[in-house]
Amino acid sequence: MTTTLEPGNSTVPDPADTDAVASDHVAGQQIPAAEALYVDPRELILDDNVRENFTLDDFPETVEDIRVNGVKAAVKAYREPDGRLLVFEGQRRVLIALEVGCPVVPVWAEPAPDLTAKDRKIARIIEQINANDHRAPLTDGDRGAGIAQMLDLGVPVTRISHALAIRDLDKIRKAGKVGRSRTARSMLDDNQLDIDQAAILAEFDALGDTAAVQQLQHAPRTTFLYQAHQIRQEREEDRARFAASLPYAAAGFAIAVMEPQTLGSDALYVLAQDVVTTDGEPVTPEVLHANPAGWVAYLDTEADAVLVETATGAVIDTDAVDWTTKHHPDDAPAEGLLHANAVEHRHIWAPRYYLPVNLVDTGEYHRAPVPVPEEIDPPARAETENSSTATDSDYAPARTLPGDNSDAGHDDSHQDDPVEDEAARAAREARVAELQAQARQRQAELEAAALEAKRLRDRHEALTKNFASATAAREDFLRAFAERTTAPTSAQRFLLETSGVHLIGPDDYKATQNALDWLKITGWRAGLADAAAKARPGRCTVMLLTLVFAAHEARISKDGWAHKDTATAHYLHFLAELGHHLMPVEQSAAGDLDPDTL
Repeated sequence: MTTTLEPGNSTVPDPADTDAVASDHVAGQQIPAAEALYVDPRELILDDNVRENFTLDDFPETVEDIRVNGVKAAVKAYREPDGRLLVFEGQRRVLIALEVGCPVVPVWAEPAPDLTAKDRKIARIIEQINANDHRAPLTDGDRGAGIAQMLDLGVPVTRISHALAIRDLDKIRKAGKVGRSRTARSMLDDNQLDIDQAAILAEFDALGDTAAVQQLQHAPRTTFLYQAHQIRQEREEDRARFAASLPYAAAGFAIAVMEPQTLGSDALYVLAQDVVTTDGEPVTPEVLHANPAGWVAYLDTEADAVLVETATGAVIDTDAVDWTTKHHPDDAPAEGLLHANAVEHRHIWAPRYYLPVNLVDTGEYHRAPVPVPEEIDPPARAETENSSTATDSDYAPARTLPGDNSDAGHDDSHQDDPVEDEAARAAREARVAELQAQARQRQAELEAAALEAKRLRDRHEALTKNFASATAAREDFLRAFAERTTAPTSAQRFLLETSGVHLIGPDDYKATQNALDWLKITGWRAGLADAAAKARPGRCTVMLLTLVFAAHEARISKDGWAHKDTATAHYLHFLAELGHHLMPVEQSAAGDLDPDTL
Protein backbone atom coordinates (compact mmCIF):
# COMPACT_ATOMS: atom_id res chain seq x y z
CA MET A 1 0.00 0.00 0.00
CA THR A 2 1.64 3.25 -1.16
CA THR A 3 0.57 6.87 -1.15
CA THR A 4 2.71 9.36 -3.06
CA LEU A 5 2.82 13.15 -2.94
CA GLU A 6 3.78 14.54 -6.35
CA PRO A 7 7.09 16.43 -6.49
CA GLY A 8 7.29 19.91 -7.81
CA ASN A 9 8.27 23.44 -7.09
CA SER A 10 5.25 24.16 -4.92
CA THR A 11 5.95 25.75 -1.56
CA VAL A 12 4.22 25.98 1.77
CA PRO A 13 1.33 28.48 1.51
CA ASP A 14 2.07 32.07 2.39
CA PRO A 15 1.32 32.66 6.10
CA ALA A 16 -0.55 35.82 5.17
CA ASP A 17 -3.10 33.72 3.32
CA THR A 18 -3.62 31.12 6.07
CA ASP A 19 -3.99 30.79 9.83
CA ALA A 20 -0.59 29.09 9.99
CA VAL A 21 2.39 30.98 11.33
CA ALA A 22 5.75 29.94 9.87
CA SER A 23 9.17 31.39 9.47
CA ASP A 24 10.45 32.72 6.14
CA HIS A 25 12.75 29.71 5.97
CA VAL A 26 9.88 27.22 6.28
CA ALA A 27 7.67 29.23 3.95
CA GLY A 28 10.17 28.87 1.17
CA GLN A 29 11.08 25.24 1.77
CA GLN A 30 10.48 22.70 -0.99
CA ILE A 31 8.01 19.90 -0.27
CA PRO A 32 9.72 16.61 -1.12
CA ALA A 33 7.94 13.78 -2.84
CA ALA A 34 7.02 11.30 -0.10
CA GLU A 35 5.57 7.84 0.13
CA ALA A 36 3.45 6.30 2.88
CA LEU A 37 4.21 2.59 2.84
CA TYR A 38 3.75 -0.65 4.72
CA VAL A 39 7.00 -2.58 4.39
CA ASP A 40 8.34 -5.92 5.60
CA PRO A 41 10.86 -4.91 8.32
CA ARG A 42 13.36 -7.39 6.85
CA GLU A 43 13.55 -5.21 3.73
CA LEU A 44 14.60 -2.10 5.65
CA ILE A 45 18.19 -0.98 6.15
CA LEU A 46 19.09 0.78 9.40
CA ASP A 47 21.25 3.87 9.18
CA ASP A 48 23.62 4.81 12.00
CA ASN A 49 22.07 6.27 15.15
CA VAL A 50 23.37 8.78 17.67
CA ARG A 51 21.69 6.66 20.38
CA GLU A 52 24.05 3.74 20.90
CA ASN A 53 23.62 2.68 24.53
CA PHE A 54 20.37 0.76 24.51
CA THR A 55 19.15 -2.81 24.27
CA LEU A 56 15.68 -4.15 23.68
CA ASP A 57 15.68 -5.63 27.20
CA ASP A 58 15.56 -2.05 28.49
CA PHE A 59 12.12 -1.54 26.93
CA PRO A 60 9.95 -4.52 27.92
CA GLU A 61 6.69 -2.56 27.80
CA THR A 62 7.45 -1.23 24.31
CA VAL A 63 8.30 -4.74 23.15
CA GLU A 64 5.04 -6.08 24.57
CA ASP A 65 3.04 -3.23 23.03
CA ILE A 66 4.46 -3.89 19.55
CA ARG A 67 3.99 -7.63 20.01
CA VAL A 68 0.29 -7.03 20.71
CA ASN A 69 -0.54 -4.01 18.56
CA GLY A 70 2.21 -3.85 15.97
CA VAL A 71 4.14 -0.70 15.04
CA LYS A 72 1.70 2.23 14.94
CA ALA A 73 4.00 5.25 14.51
CA ALA A 74 5.65 5.29 11.09
CA VAL A 75 9.41 5.12 10.89
CA LYS A 76 11.19 7.61 8.62
CA ALA A 77 13.44 6.47 5.79
CA TYR A 78 15.20 7.73 2.69
CA ARG A 79 14.51 6.12 -0.67
CA GLU A 80 17.95 5.58 -2.17
CA PRO A 81 18.48 5.83 -5.94
CA ASP A 82 18.75 2.05 -6.15
CA GLY A 83 15.33 1.68 -4.43
CA ARG A 84 16.54 0.66 -0.99
CA LEU A 85 14.88 2.17 2.11
CA LEU A 86 17.41 3.54 4.63
CA VAL A 87 15.79 4.13 8.05
CA PHE A 88 17.15 7.20 9.89
CA GLU A 89 14.44 7.57 12.56
CA GLY A 90 12.64 4.71 14.32
CA GLN A 91 15.41 2.13 14.32
CA ARG A 92 14.28 0.79 17.71
CA ARG A 93 10.75 0.14 16.43
CA VAL A 94 12.17 -1.76 13.45
CA LEU A 95 14.41 -3.90 15.68
CA ILE A 96 11.49 -4.75 17.97
CA ALA A 97 9.30 -5.55 14.94
CA LEU A 98 11.99 -7.97 13.76
CA GLU A 99 12.27 -9.45 17.26
CA VAL A 100 8.54 -10.12 17.70
CA GLY A 101 7.86 -11.06 14.07
CA CYS A 102 5.71 -8.19 12.80
CA PRO A 103 4.92 -8.78 9.10
CA VAL A 104 4.95 -5.07 8.17
CA VAL A 105 5.75 -1.67 9.63
CA PRO A 106 4.50 1.73 8.46
CA VAL A 107 7.18 3.79 6.72
CA TRP A 108 7.29 7.45 5.71
CA ALA A 109 9.79 7.50 2.83
CA GLU A 110 11.38 10.60 1.31
CA PRO A 111 13.83 10.80 -1.59
CA ALA A 112 17.43 10.61 -0.47
CA PRO A 113 18.89 14.14 -0.29
CA ASP A 114 21.29 15.12 -3.05
CA LEU A 115 24.21 15.72 -0.72
CA THR A 116 27.70 14.46 -0.23
CA ALA A 117 28.19 11.57 2.14
CA LYS A 118 29.60 13.94 4.75
CA ASP A 119 26.71 16.39 4.50
CA ARG A 120 24.19 13.57 4.63
CA LYS A 121 25.77 12.28 7.81
CA ILE A 122 25.66 15.76 9.35
CA ALA A 123 22.00 16.16 8.35
CA ARG A 124 21.15 12.73 9.83
CA ILE A 125 22.79 13.54 13.15
CA ILE A 126 20.97 16.88 13.39
CA GLU A 127 17.66 15.21 12.52
CA GLN A 128 18.07 12.46 15.12
CA ILE A 129 19.14 14.80 17.92
CA ASN A 130 16.27 17.19 17.21
CA ALA A 131 13.76 14.35 16.98
CA ASN A 132 14.74 12.98 20.40
CA ASP A 133 15.27 16.30 22.17
CA HIS A 134 12.01 17.85 21.05
CA ARG A 135 9.85 14.79 21.57
CA ALA A 136 7.49 15.36 24.54
CA PRO A 137 6.96 12.02 26.28
CA LEU A 138 3.58 11.16 27.74
CA THR A 139 3.66 11.72 31.49
CA ASP A 140 2.35 9.16 33.95
CA GLY A 141 -0.38 11.63 34.86
CA ASP A 142 -1.42 11.99 31.22
CA ARG A 143 -1.42 8.23 30.81
CA GLY A 144 -3.58 7.91 33.92
CA ALA A 145 -6.04 10.46 32.56
CA GLY A 146 -6.37 8.44 29.37
CA ILE A 147 -6.89 5.21 31.28
CA ALA A 148 -9.50 6.92 33.47
CA GLN A 149 -11.39 8.02 30.37
CA MET A 150 -11.43 4.47 29.03
CA LEU A 151 -12.61 3.08 32.37
CA ASP A 152 -15.36 5.71 32.48
CA LEU A 153 -16.40 4.60 29.00
CA GLY A 154 -16.86 1.08 30.33
CA VAL A 155 -13.74 -0.50 28.87
CA PRO A 156 -12.79 -3.58 30.96
CA VAL A 157 -9.48 -3.49 32.78
CA THR A 158 -8.38 -6.66 30.97
CA ARG A 159 -8.94 -5.05 27.59
CA ILE A 160 -6.93 -1.98 28.61
CA SER A 161 -4.20 -4.30 29.89
CA HIS A 162 -4.05 -6.07 26.54
CA ALA A 163 -4.18 -2.90 24.47
CA LEU A 164 -1.50 -1.05 26.47
CA ALA A 165 0.63 -4.13 27.14
CA ILE A 166 0.44 -3.59 30.91
CA ARG A 167 0.14 -6.96 32.60
CA ASP A 168 -0.35 -5.65 36.14
CA LEU A 169 -4.09 -5.03 36.45
CA ASP A 170 -3.65 -3.27 39.80
CA LYS A 171 -1.35 -0.79 38.09
CA ILE A 172 -4.10 0.02 35.60
CA ARG A 173 -6.66 0.49 38.37
CA LYS A 174 -4.32 2.78 40.28
CA ALA A 175 -3.53 4.76 37.13
CA GLY A 176 -7.26 5.17 36.54
CA LYS A 177 -7.75 6.56 40.06
CA VAL A 178 -4.88 8.99 39.57
CA GLY A 179 -6.22 10.04 36.19
CA ARG A 180 -9.45 11.31 37.77
CA SER A 181 -7.63 13.66 40.16
CA ARG A 182 -5.84 16.72 38.83
CA THR A 183 -3.98 17.08 42.14
CA ALA A 184 -2.79 13.47 42.11
CA ARG A 185 -1.69 13.70 38.47
CA SER A 186 0.27 16.86 39.15
CA MET A 187 2.07 15.42 42.18
CA LEU A 188 2.84 12.20 40.30
CA ASP A 189 4.31 14.06 37.33
CA ASP A 190 6.33 16.30 39.64
CA ASN A 191 7.77 13.16 41.28
CA GLN A 192 6.38 14.19 44.65
CA LEU A 193 4.45 10.92 44.92
CA ASP A 194 4.79 7.47 43.43
CA ILE A 195 1.86 5.79 41.70
CA ASP A 196 0.70 4.00 44.89
CA GLN A 197 0.70 7.19 46.95
CA ALA A 198 -0.92 9.20 44.17
CA ALA A 199 -3.71 6.62 43.92
CA ILE A 200 -4.38 6.95 47.66
CA LEU A 201 -4.53 10.73 47.44
CA ALA A 202 -6.87 10.41 44.45
CA GLU A 203 -9.26 8.25 46.51
CA PHE A 204 -9.69 11.03 49.07
CA ASP A 205 -9.96 13.61 46.30
CA ALA A 206 -12.77 11.61 44.68
CA LEU A 207 -14.64 11.65 48.00
CA GLY A 208 -14.29 15.41 48.27
CA ASP A 209 -12.26 15.05 51.47
CA THR A 210 -10.27 18.26 51.05
CA ALA A 211 -8.84 18.10 54.58
CA ALA A 212 -7.32 14.68 53.87
CA VAL A 213 -5.98 15.81 50.49
CA GLN A 214 -4.34 18.87 52.02
CA GLN A 215 -2.78 16.81 54.81
CA LEU A 216 -1.38 14.23 52.39
CA GLN A 217 -0.07 16.91 50.04
CA HIS A 218 2.25 18.05 52.82
CA ALA A 219 3.09 14.60 54.20
CA PRO A 220 6.71 13.42 53.83
CA ARG A 221 6.99 10.38 51.60
CA THR A 222 8.38 8.34 54.50
CA THR A 223 5.22 8.88 56.56
CA PHE A 224 2.69 9.16 53.73
CA LEU A 225 1.20 5.68 54.14
CA TYR A 226 1.09 6.04 57.92
CA GLN A 227 -0.81 9.32 57.70
CA ALA A 228 -3.12 7.92 55.03
CA HIS A 229 -4.00 4.98 57.28
CA GLN A 230 -4.54 7.38 60.18
CA ILE A 231 -7.02 9.35 58.11
CA ARG A 232 -8.77 6.20 56.91
CA GLN A 233 -9.06 4.93 60.46
CA GLU A 234 -10.54 8.22 61.64
CA ARG A 235 -13.02 8.33 58.77
CA GLU A 236 -14.05 4.70 59.28
CA GLU A 237 -14.56 5.33 62.99
CA ASP A 238 -16.62 8.44 62.25
CA ARG A 239 -18.79 6.53 59.78
CA ALA A 240 -19.28 3.64 62.21
CA ARG A 241 -20.16 6.04 65.04
CA PHE A 242 -22.60 7.85 62.78
CA ALA A 243 -24.30 4.59 61.80
CA ALA A 244 -24.51 3.47 65.43
CA SER A 245 -25.95 6.87 66.43
CA LEU A 246 -28.83 6.84 63.97
CA PRO A 247 -31.27 4.88 66.19
CA TYR A 248 -30.65 7.29 69.07
CA ALA A 249 -31.18 10.30 66.83
CA ALA A 250 -34.44 8.74 65.67
CA ALA A 251 -35.45 8.27 69.33
CA GLY A 252 -35.09 12.02 69.93
CA PHE A 253 -31.61 12.40 71.40
CA ALA A 254 -29.18 15.05 70.23
CA ILE A 255 -26.01 13.37 68.92
CA ALA A 256 -22.48 14.41 69.88
CA VAL A 257 -19.71 13.77 67.35
CA MET A 258 -17.03 14.36 70.00
CA GLU A 259 -17.04 13.23 73.61
CA PRO A 260 -18.61 15.99 75.76
CA GLN A 261 -16.47 17.50 78.52
CA THR A 262 -17.78 16.64 81.98
CA LEU A 263 -14.74 17.23 84.19
CA GLY A 264 -13.19 20.47 85.34
CA SER A 265 -14.55 23.89 86.18
CA ASP A 266 -15.37 24.64 82.55
CA ALA A 267 -17.38 21.45 81.96
CA LEU A 268 -20.46 22.00 79.83
CA TYR A 269 -22.16 18.64 80.43
CA VAL A 270 -23.03 16.28 83.26
CA LEU A 271 -23.16 12.51 82.89
CA ALA A 272 -26.53 10.86 83.45
CA GLN A 273 -25.07 8.85 86.32
CA ASP A 274 -24.27 12.10 88.15
CA VAL A 275 -27.85 13.41 88.25
CA VAL A 276 -31.10 12.20 89.78
CA THR A 277 -34.76 12.85 89.13
CA THR A 278 -36.83 15.22 91.28
CA ASP A 279 -37.82 12.13 93.28
CA GLY A 280 -34.18 11.34 93.95
CA GLU A 281 -34.23 8.30 91.68
CA PRO A 282 -31.27 7.47 89.40
CA VAL A 283 -31.57 8.36 85.72
CA THR A 284 -31.81 5.03 83.91
CA PRO A 285 -31.88 4.40 80.14
CA GLU A 286 -35.60 3.70 80.49
CA VAL A 287 -36.14 7.14 82.04
CA LEU A 288 -34.11 8.77 79.28
CA HIS A 289 -35.85 7.02 76.40
CA ALA A 290 -39.21 7.97 77.89
CA ASN A 291 -38.24 11.65 77.75
CA PRO A 292 -35.06 12.29 75.69
CA ALA A 293 -35.62 16.06 75.37
CA GLY A 294 -32.47 17.99 76.24
CA TRP A 295 -30.27 14.92 76.49
CA VAL A 296 -27.21 14.28 74.32
CA ALA A 297 -26.06 10.79 73.34
CA TYR A 298 -22.45 9.97 72.49
CA LEU A 299 -21.59 6.55 71.07
CA ASP A 300 -18.26 4.95 71.85
CA THR A 301 -16.82 1.46 71.71
CA GLU A 302 -16.85 -0.51 74.93
CA ALA A 303 -13.51 -1.33 76.51
CA ASP A 304 -14.17 -5.08 76.58
CA ALA A 305 -14.60 -6.81 73.24
CA VAL A 306 -17.38 -9.33 72.71
CA LEU A 307 -17.40 -12.50 70.67
CA VAL A 308 -19.29 -12.19 67.38
CA GLU A 309 -19.90 -14.26 64.30
CA THR A 310 -17.67 -12.75 61.62
CA ALA A 311 -20.15 -13.09 58.77
CA THR A 312 -23.19 -11.61 60.54
CA GLY A 313 -21.79 -9.58 63.42
CA ALA A 314 -24.18 -11.32 65.81
CA VAL A 315 -23.01 -11.53 69.43
CA ILE A 316 -22.58 -15.16 70.48
CA ASP A 317 -21.63 -17.10 73.59
CA THR A 318 -18.26 -18.83 73.83
CA ASP A 319 -20.09 -22.13 74.35
CA ALA A 320 -21.47 -21.83 70.81
CA VAL A 321 -17.99 -22.34 69.31
CA ASP A 322 -16.09 -25.56 68.70
CA TRP A 323 -12.68 -24.33 69.88
CA THR A 324 -10.99 -27.60 68.88
CA THR A 325 -11.18 -26.42 65.26
CA LYS A 326 -8.85 -23.48 65.94
CA HIS A 327 -5.81 -23.64 63.62
CA HIS A 328 -7.57 -26.41 61.67
CA PRO A 329 -9.46 -24.70 58.85
CA ASP A 330 -10.43 -27.95 57.15
CA ASP A 331 -11.97 -29.55 60.25
CA ALA A 332 -15.76 -29.54 60.57
CA PRO A 333 -17.17 -28.19 63.85
CA ALA A 334 -19.35 -30.30 66.10
CA GLU A 335 -23.04 -30.30 65.31
CA GLY A 336 -24.74 -27.07 66.29
CA LEU A 337 -21.46 -25.24 66.92
CA LEU A 338 -19.51 -22.68 64.93
CA HIS A 339 -16.01 -23.13 63.54
CA ALA A 340 -13.40 -21.24 65.58
CA ASN A 341 -12.25 -19.43 62.45
CA ALA A 342 -15.80 -18.14 61.87
CA VAL A 343 -15.81 -15.95 64.98
CA GLU A 344 -13.82 -13.01 66.25
CA HIS A 345 -13.74 -10.52 69.09
CA ARG A 346 -15.06 -7.04 68.35
CA HIS A 347 -15.69 -3.89 70.29
CA ILE A 348 -19.36 -2.88 70.10
CA TRP A 349 -20.82 0.61 70.25
CA ALA A 350 -22.56 1.70 73.44
CA PRO A 351 -24.21 5.03 74.36
CA ARG A 352 -23.34 7.46 77.12
CA TYR A 353 -25.87 10.15 77.99
CA TYR A 354 -25.13 13.76 78.90
CA LEU A 355 -27.21 16.69 80.16
CA PRO A 356 -26.11 20.29 79.52
CA VAL A 357 -25.18 21.99 82.80
CA ASN A 358 -27.67 24.79 82.14
CA LEU A 359 -30.49 22.22 82.42
CA VAL A 360 -29.35 20.85 85.77
CA ASP A 361 -31.36 21.95 88.84
CA THR A 362 -33.84 23.81 86.65
CA GLY A 363 -36.50 21.19 86.07
CA GLU A 364 -36.70 17.43 86.24
CA TYR A 365 -33.08 16.66 87.10
CA HIS A 366 -30.71 17.61 89.91
CA ARG A 367 -27.15 16.80 90.77
CA ALA A 368 -26.80 13.61 92.77
CA PRO A 369 -25.91 14.16 96.48
CA VAL A 370 -22.23 14.17 97.30
CA PRO A 371 -21.33 10.82 98.94
CA VAL A 372 -20.66 11.13 102.67
CA PRO A 373 -17.93 9.02 104.33
CA GLU A 374 -19.27 6.03 106.27
CA GLU A 375 -17.45 6.97 109.48
CA ILE A 376 -19.74 10.01 110.09
CA ASP A 377 -22.24 9.50 112.96
CA PRO A 378 -25.78 8.78 111.66
CA PRO A 379 -27.46 12.04 112.82
CA ALA A 380 -24.78 14.26 111.34
CA ARG A 381 -24.63 12.04 108.26
CA ALA A 382 -28.37 12.56 107.74
CA GLU A 383 -27.99 16.30 108.06
CA THR A 384 -25.03 16.29 105.70
CA GLU A 385 -26.76 14.20 103.04
CA ASN A 386 -29.90 16.33 103.27
CA SER A 387 -27.91 19.49 102.73
CA SER A 388 -25.02 18.22 100.61
CA THR A 389 -26.20 20.08 97.55
CA ALA A 390 -26.73 23.39 99.34
CA THR A 391 -24.21 26.13 100.01
CA ASP A 392 -23.28 27.22 103.51
CA SER A 393 -25.44 30.33 103.22
CA ASP A 394 -28.40 28.24 102.21
CA TYR A 395 -28.09 25.89 105.14
CA ALA A 396 -31.06 26.09 107.57
CA PRO A 397 -30.20 24.66 111.02
CA ALA A 398 -32.64 22.37 112.76
CA ARG A 399 -34.48 23.61 115.86
CA THR A 400 -33.86 20.49 117.90
CA LEU A 401 -31.16 17.91 118.25
CA PRO A 402 -31.88 14.71 116.39
CA GLY A 403 -32.97 11.78 118.46
CA ASP A 404 -35.94 10.52 120.41
CA ASN A 405 -36.56 12.67 123.54
CA SER A 406 -39.72 10.86 124.70
CA ASP A 407 -37.97 7.90 126.34
CA ALA A 408 -39.02 7.27 129.93
CA GLY A 409 -36.36 8.25 132.36
CA HIS A 410 -34.74 10.66 129.93
CA ASP A 411 -33.65 13.82 131.65
CA ASP A 412 -35.21 16.67 129.70
CA SER A 413 -34.62 19.23 132.35
CA HIS A 414 -32.51 21.22 129.94
CA GLN A 415 -34.98 20.93 127.06
CA ASP A 416 -36.00 24.53 127.31
CA ASP A 417 -32.56 25.92 128.17
CA PRO A 418 -32.01 28.49 125.37
CA VAL A 419 -28.28 28.84 126.04
CA GLU A 420 -27.57 25.13 125.85
CA ASP A 421 -29.92 24.73 122.90
CA GLU A 422 -28.12 27.47 121.00
CA ALA A 423 -24.71 26.03 121.82
CA ALA A 424 -25.72 22.56 120.66
CA ARG A 425 -27.16 23.94 117.47
CA ALA A 426 -24.01 25.94 116.78
CA ALA A 427 -21.83 22.91 117.42
CA ARG A 428 -23.89 20.80 115.09
CA GLU A 429 -23.82 23.48 112.40
CA ALA A 430 -20.06 23.68 112.69
CA ARG A 431 -19.78 19.90 112.46
CA VAL A 432 -22.05 19.74 109.43
CA ALA A 433 -20.14 22.57 107.75
CA GLU A 434 -16.89 20.76 108.42
CA LEU A 435 -18.25 17.52 107.00
CA GLN A 436 -19.60 19.33 103.96
CA ALA A 437 -16.20 20.88 103.36
CA GLN A 438 -14.59 17.46 103.69
CA ALA A 439 -17.11 16.00 101.28
CA ARG A 440 -16.49 18.78 98.77
CA GLN A 441 -12.74 18.29 99.12
CA ARG A 442 -13.16 14.57 98.62
CA GLN A 443 -15.34 15.20 95.59
CA ALA A 444 -12.72 17.56 94.15
CA GLU A 445 -10.01 14.96 94.69
CA LEU A 446 -12.13 12.28 93.08
CA GLU A 447 -12.83 14.56 90.13
CA ALA A 448 -9.14 15.41 89.76
CA ALA A 449 -8.28 11.71 89.87
CA ALA A 450 -10.99 10.99 87.31
CA LEU A 451 -9.66 13.77 85.09
CA GLU A 452 -6.13 12.37 85.25
CA ALA A 453 -7.40 8.84 84.65
CA LYS A 454 -9.31 10.06 81.62
CA ARG A 455 -6.22 11.85 80.31
CA LEU A 456 -4.17 8.68 80.61
CA ARG A 457 -6.97 6.61 79.10
CA ASP A 458 -7.35 9.01 76.16
CA ARG A 459 -3.58 9.04 75.65
CA HIS A 460 -3.43 5.25 75.67
CA GLU A 461 -6.34 5.08 73.23
CA ALA A 462 -4.79 7.68 70.90
CA LEU A 463 -1.39 5.97 70.86
CA THR A 464 -3.05 2.59 70.29
CA LYS A 465 -4.86 4.06 67.28
CA ASN A 466 -1.55 5.47 66.04
CA PHE A 467 -0.01 2.03 66.44
CA ALA A 468 -2.87 0.52 64.41
CA SER A 469 -2.13 3.01 61.61
CA ALA A 470 1.57 2.18 61.81
CA THR A 471 0.73 -1.52 61.65
CA ALA A 472 -1.39 -1.00 58.54
CA ALA A 473 1.44 0.93 56.87
CA ARG A 474 3.88 -1.78 57.93
CA GLU A 475 1.68 -4.44 56.36
CA ASP A 476 1.70 -2.44 53.12
CA PHE A 477 5.49 -2.66 53.24
CA LEU A 478 5.30 -6.41 53.86
CA ARG A 479 2.85 -6.85 51.01
CA ALA A 480 5.25 -5.09 48.64
CA PHE A 481 8.19 -7.11 50.00
CA ALA A 482 6.30 -10.35 49.33
CA GLU A 483 6.42 -9.61 45.60
CA ARG A 484 10.22 -9.71 45.48
CA THR A 485 12.06 -12.48 43.67
CA THR A 486 15.29 -12.25 45.65
CA ALA A 487 15.97 -12.03 49.37
CA PRO A 488 18.37 -9.68 51.18
CA THR A 489 21.74 -11.07 52.23
CA SER A 490 20.79 -10.75 55.91
CA ALA A 491 17.74 -13.00 55.51
CA GLN A 492 19.39 -16.21 56.69
CA ARG A 493 20.72 -14.56 59.84
CA PHE A 494 17.28 -13.15 60.66
CA LEU A 495 15.55 -16.49 60.06
CA LEU A 496 18.07 -18.31 62.26
CA GLU A 497 17.71 -15.80 65.10
CA THR A 498 13.92 -15.87 64.83
CA SER A 499 13.61 -19.64 65.08
CA GLY A 500 16.68 -20.46 67.19
CA VAL A 501 16.77 -17.54 69.63
CA HIS A 502 13.20 -16.24 69.80
CA LEU A 503 11.50 -19.59 69.05
CA ILE A 504 9.01 -18.12 66.61
CA GLY A 505 7.69 -20.10 63.67
CA PRO A 506 4.88 -19.89 61.08
CA ASP A 507 2.42 -22.16 62.89
CA ASP A 508 -0.49 -19.77 63.54
CA TYR A 509 -3.55 -20.13 61.31
CA LYS A 510 -4.36 -16.43 61.02
CA ALA A 511 -0.71 -15.52 60.50
CA THR A 512 -0.31 -18.12 57.77
CA GLN A 513 -3.48 -16.91 56.08
CA ASN A 514 -2.17 -13.33 56.09
CA ALA A 515 1.17 -14.43 54.65
CA LEU A 516 -0.50 -16.37 51.84
CA ASP A 517 -2.62 -13.32 51.11
CA TRP A 518 0.49 -11.12 50.87
CA LEU A 519 2.12 -13.73 48.62
CA LYS A 520 -1.07 -13.95 46.52
CA ILE A 521 -1.17 -17.71 47.00
CA THR A 522 -4.49 -19.54 47.16
CA GLY A 523 -5.23 -23.09 48.21
CA TRP A 524 -3.84 -22.91 51.75
CA ARG A 525 -0.69 -24.99 52.38
CA ALA A 526 -1.14 -27.07 49.25
CA GLY A 527 -0.99 -23.87 47.23
CA LEU A 528 2.13 -22.85 49.12
CA ALA A 529 3.78 -26.18 48.34
CA ASP A 530 2.93 -25.81 44.67
CA ALA A 531 4.32 -22.26 44.55
CA ALA A 532 7.50 -23.34 46.34
CA ALA A 533 8.06 -26.16 43.87
CA LYS A 534 8.04 -23.68 40.99
CA ALA A 535 10.09 -20.94 42.68
CA ARG A 536 13.81 -20.22 42.50
CA PRO A 537 15.82 -20.35 45.75
CA GLY A 538 15.73 -16.57 46.20
CA ARG A 539 11.98 -16.50 45.82
CA CYS A 540 11.61 -19.40 48.27
CA THR A 541 13.53 -17.38 50.86
CA VAL A 542 11.22 -14.42 50.28
CA MET A 543 8.23 -16.70 50.81
CA LEU A 544 9.68 -18.06 54.05
CA LEU A 545 10.48 -14.54 55.26
CA THR A 546 6.89 -13.51 54.55
CA LEU A 547 5.56 -16.40 56.64
CA VAL A 548 7.87 -15.46 59.50
CA PHE A 549 6.94 -11.78 59.21
CA ALA A 550 3.28 -12.73 59.54
CA ALA A 551 4.08 -14.85 62.60
CA HIS A 552 5.78 -11.86 64.22
CA GLU A 553 2.81 -9.63 63.41
CA ALA A 554 0.43 -12.11 65.03
CA ARG A 555 2.36 -11.80 68.31
CA ILE A 556 2.21 -8.01 68.50
CA SER A 557 -0.73 -6.75 70.54
CA LYS A 558 -2.79 -3.76 69.51
CA ASP A 559 -1.04 -1.68 72.19
CA GLY A 560 2.39 -3.11 71.44
CA TRP A 561 3.83 0.39 71.65
CA ALA A 562 3.45 0.19 75.45
CA HIS A 563 5.29 -3.13 75.87
CA LYS A 564 8.93 -4.06 75.46
CA ASP A 565 9.51 -7.41 73.80
CA THR A 566 12.91 -8.60 72.55
CA ALA A 567 11.45 -10.63 69.67
CA THR A 568 9.38 -7.66 68.48
CA ALA A 569 12.42 -5.40 68.74
CA HIS A 570 14.46 -7.89 66.69
CA TYR A 571 11.73 -8.03 64.05
CA LEU A 572 11.13 -4.29 63.74
CA HIS A 573 14.85 -3.54 63.56
CA PHE A 574 15.17 -6.01 60.69
CA LEU A 575 12.32 -4.32 58.83
CA ALA A 576 14.13 -1.01 59.31
CA GLU A 577 17.20 -2.60 57.70
CA LEU A 578 15.02 -3.52 54.72
CA GLY A 579 13.88 0.09 54.31
CA HIS A 580 10.73 0.37 56.39
CA HIS A 581 10.49 3.72 58.18
CA LEU A 582 9.65 3.11 61.85
CA MET A 583 7.15 5.55 63.31
CA PRO A 584 7.59 6.74 66.94
CA VAL A 585 5.05 4.19 68.25
CA GLU A 586 7.00 1.44 66.46
CA GLN A 587 10.27 2.76 67.86
CA SER A 588 8.66 2.48 71.28
CA ALA A 589 7.66 -1.13 70.56
CA ALA A 590 11.23 -1.78 69.42
CA GLY A 591 12.61 -0.39 72.68
CA ASP A 592 14.22 2.63 71.03
CA LEU A 593 11.91 5.15 72.72
CA ASP A 594 10.45 5.36 76.21
CA PRO A 595 6.64 4.99 75.93
CA ASP A 596 6.23 7.75 78.50
CA THR A 597 7.87 10.22 76.11
CA LEU A 598 5.35 9.67 73.32
